[in-house]
Amino acid sequence: MLASCLRRSVSCALAPRVQSSNPVFVRFAGHNKWSKIAKSKAVADKKHGIVVTQIIFAVESAVKAGGPDPRLNLSLAKVMESGAKMKVDKSVMDRAIKRCVETPAVDLLVEGRSPLGFQLILVVPSRDPPASCYKHLTRSLKNTCVEITQGSALYAFNKKSLVVVPKVDGLPDLDDMAIECGAEDWRERTDLEGNPVIELICGDKEAHPVKLALDEMKVEYNGVEAAYLPKNEPVEIAEKDEEQVEELFEALDSHPNIRSYFTTVAGHS
Repeated sequence: MLASCLRRSVSCALAPRVQSSNPVFVRFAGHNKWSKIAKSKAVADKKHGIVVTQIIFAVESAVKAGGPDPRLNLSLAKVMESGAKMKVDKSVMDRAIKRCVETPAVDLLVEGRSPLGFQLILVVPSRDPPASCYKHLTRSLKNTCVEITQGSALYAFNKKSLVVVPKVDGLPDLDDMAIECGAEDWRERTDLEGNPVIELICGDKEAHPVKLALDEMKVEYNGVEAAYLPKNEPVEIAEKDEEQVEELFEALDSHPNIRSYFTTVAGHS
């Protein structure tokens, strides 16, 4: 009993004196503030990590299409310029170029389907055997509303080429431009920096004549991208399932191994 009392006395003597009507709140206020700062920093770090991953994939795609020298590869130069604006270290991009030259990745098409009624194609640059890639993706996406199953989705898409044109003042009427270039259609989106661009949609083998037509029209373009667009009407998601689908897209957007993806979901093709 005496020893217990002595321990309590020593503890009281050593405890900090807090002049407040609510000492517990004051003592832990700094901790709460740091928690908020740490959470905010974690969110910012995650967003920057996604940007870095996207830039690395864009660098590798540009190198694969036009070589590793940005002085001779306009697409690569533009990607590296975008990376610099988005605060991606040049050393990170240089390592991506070197890795792409020394051990080039192979783009794997990974198919998936959802019990909610839509299909999915993932474009995954990989230096590992396909079986390892499929296994990793199956494990990393197991808590989402999609199942990785080869042979379950490709039939639902048409492969297309997208000629990407910056949306700037002075462009011709977009419908007229698409018709004159021989494109099937066009759509608008934003690039990595959030700038508006126009995608001229054409057949898988028809990008070259579209680019030649743009050259004749004195219209600048950023490059060509492959795309998989739904053959049929996109799938409308029921309101009760929208949260699951949004969680899936968040997981795909932040996945470090997925360069791009295509779905048959309305508004996300």
